[in-house]
This record gives sequence, structure tokens and C-alpha cells, in this order.
Amino acid sequence: LGSTSDPFWRSKVVQQSTNAPDVSLPVAWVIGGTRGIGAAVVEHLARDGWTVVASGRGEAALERTHEGRWWRPVDIRDGAAVEGAAAELAQRLGRLDAAIVSVREQGEGSFSSLTDEAWQSALDTKLIGFVRVARSVLPHLEASSGVLVSLVGAAATVASASHPLGCVNAALRHVVRGLAMEWGPRGVRIVGESPGPTRTDTRVAMIEDLARRRGVSPDAVEEEFARATYRGRMLHTSEVAELVGLLLVERSASLNGTVVQADDGSIGGGL
Repeated sequence: LGSTSDPFWRSKVVQQSTNAPDVSLPVAWVIGGTRGIGAAVVEHLARDGWTVVASGRGEAALERTHEGRWWRPVDIRDGAAVEGAAAELAQRLGRLDAAIVSVREQGEGSFSSLTDEAWQSALDTKLIGFVRVARSVLPHLEASSGVLVSLVGAAATVASASHPLGCVNAALRHVVRGLAMEWGPRGVRIVGESPGPTRTDTRVAMIEDLARRRGVSPDAVEEEFARATYRGRMLHTSEVAELVGLLLVERSASLNGTVVQADDGSIGGGL
């Protein structure tokens, strides 16, 4: 594994310790593990006995969120950086059993107000970013009969005038299915989870933005999101992370090319 002071391993606790990762444990790489759902996935899998490496753009945020855990900065918009990180991770840990991508399309506004740059950023991060990760990790996952998971926004199936960038998720569902057709025969599963409204920092910022644009209180907008679910509350990140963990186990082997709608009914009553 090399020295624990190697820059690839950016945990202060690890650097001060002689302990190396336990290579007998399954290894998961969580891209977008800085906050929100991604950070919850890191915590859940670590408790479940996985060796987890968290990645995201912000080094300071990664260190703050995952001090004492393995983490590595990577920008999903940089194909060479993603490929290099995947190769180094697999080499250092000797295996890669799962990769989970939890990134969000950035930018709020209407169809008429969003710029070309906002659209391009959403495509580059959410859609093409996932393709970059898939291209980099699938050969390693083939060696371990592993699983690739995408967190696909519920906007994939519900059009929204207030969040038009959500349509990128519809394309992502298509990619998940197509990759499963290609890699399923090689022993790799590619699946997705499409959570309903989940209380994260990003969701709170969205709520505040919508409240400003509508001239109402943030509480009123949050209540609107909550009412959309059958139980009348937004989801917790831990609930979304729990399902990610279930998607990774062998008992879920029948799920391939599937995007599980974990929305607590928020997309409506259609079957």
C-alpha cells in the first residue's frame, strides 16, 4: 500500500498512524461524498464493514466531513483526474467492489433564465461526470463482480418548471440501463436510486431560493415538499443511504439496470 503519509491518503488520523486499510474488507468509492446523501452513504457503508474512500471537489470539506476516514479530492468534471484516482485506488487497496456517484446538477432558475453555461455545467457534472466515473471504474468492478450505483434525482420522471435542470436525470436513467446491458454479461451490476425530497443543505438552499422567487416563507415551500410524500415529511439522508447499502449486497442480484424509485410517493400515484 505504500506509506500512509502518501498524498493519496489524506486523513490526518491515518497519517499519524501506522495502520493501513484492511484489504480483506470490500472497498467502496463514494464520489460526491462531501455532504448530504453522499456523506451519509460514506458513514453507512463504513458502519456496515466496508473500507470507504470518499471523494469530492473540496479538500477542506472532505477533511472536515471525513476526518479519520480515507478520502481523496477529485473533480468529476476532469476525466483524467477521475481515471487516475480510480486506478490508484484499485492499485493501493488491491480491489474495488463498489462505486457510488452522488452529485447534483447545479443551478436554479426557470427555462428562460438559465444560461447556456448552467445547462452545460449540469450536463458536465451530473451526466457526463457519471459516464467518466463508469468508464474509469467498470474494468475494476468487473474483476470483483462489483456494483456501480448512481443517485438519480426524482426529477427524472417529473417535469418541473422550477427546476428544469432536473431533466438531466432522465438521461442518466437511460445511461444506467444501457451500461447494465453492456456490462451485465461481464458480472457487473449497474443500478440507481432515485430518492424523493431529502433534507440536505442543497435542498434547504433550493427551498430558500424558491421562497425568494415566489415571495413566500421557506417554511411554506418546505411544507409543500413534505406534503408531496405519503408520510408528509421529507426523507432523511440516512434513509437514502440505507437503500444504497442494500443495492450493493448479493441479495439484490436481480436488480441490474434498475433505478429504484425511493420517493415515499412524492412523484404521485402512477404505477
